[in-house]
Amino acid sequence: MKYGDTLNVTTLLTNGDGTGAITYSISAGSGCSISSTTLTVSLASGTCTLQGSKAADTNYSATTATSTITLAKRLITVKSNNASKVTGNADPNLNGYSITSGSLYGSDTITVTGSRADSSNDTPGTYTITPAVTFSPTGLSDSYTVTSDTGTLTISSHIVTGK
Repeated sequence: MKYGDTLNVTTLLTNGDGTGAITYSISAGSGCSISSTTLTVSLASGTCTLQGSKAADTNYSATTATSTITLAKRLITVKSNNASKVTGNADPNLNGYSITSGSLYGSDTITVTGSRADSSNDTPGTYTITPAVTFSPTGLSDSYTVTSDTGTLTISSHIVTGK
């Protein structure tokens, strides 16, 4: 499961025979939490062990089953927006972006700083805009695998009109 995912745990551990009440808990590891029957992943690496316990009833003894959950990073793809300008003008803001694949979890946010290799070059043509991603809160970069897609800055010639 990936950072931020949730799962109804009744799909992992079957009910089996009997009518005893079923409870779920995390018996080992960290990075997962359980509330009623919903498991939430809060870390991007390691494992946690889900334990389901079924109480005894008049016909069946109590029983316990476990399932190990492998934790993984959340995947997102960030693409720099394309931009354009005319020779002689300042570069436009290159920080525009879109998330083209995946999603951020909860209240996680990103800031994208777009840049081009030779920002002083004003020659007409196309230039690659490369996104650099930072996360908030700090430290979340360990929870995501980010694929960066570049954008294009197009510089066109200044058109001179005469009489």
